[in-house]
Amino acid sequence: MEWLMGPPGLIILLVILILVVGPKQLPKLGKQLGATMKSVRTGLDEMNAEIKSEPTSGGEGTGTEAVLAVPAPLVCTHCHAAIEAGVKFCPECGAEVAPRD
Repeated sequence: MEWLMGPPGLIILLVILILVVGPKQLPKLGKQLGATMKSVRTGLDEMNAEIKSEPTSGGEGTGTEAVLAVPAPLVCTHCHAAIEAGVKFCPECGAEVAPRD
């Protein structure tokens, strides 16, 4: 299967594509694929610009910004190992984990 990753694999893919789509439709397919990739890239650039332009919490705000509460990580009371949410027993020492309120 390693031979599919090099030039022979690309040639086989191109032959299958020509057989499925047809040689007359192949340029149209390439143009459509290029236009789609361009619109996706433009959308991602706009989204990144919007994220960068959002104000950061630097003390000057209207006071209406929502504050997201991040829960503290769970830690075993016996061995102080990190515990994932939803487990009933510590994976390190096997102690029972108290349910979070």
